[in-house]
Amino acid sequence: MWTNLTQAHNLFKLADYQTAMVHCNEVLALDSAQTKAYQLRGVIRYELQDFVGAGEDLRFSLSLA
Repeated sequence: MWTNLTQAHNLFKLADYQTAMVHCNEVLALDSAQTKAYQLRGVIRYELQDFVGAGEDLRFSLSLA
């Protein structure tokens, strides 16, 4: 699981947002309470201009914290 999250973060740094999103989704499929995955996915969605989805993920990550 952490490997996927690390990979997602590295891909995010390379601006490969679509693939990074896939890795975040894989992490969340295994552990739906993974705060860092929701935070990263929220930022990825923001970069992809999915502002509604970004807000949902970031708000949800705050509710888990």
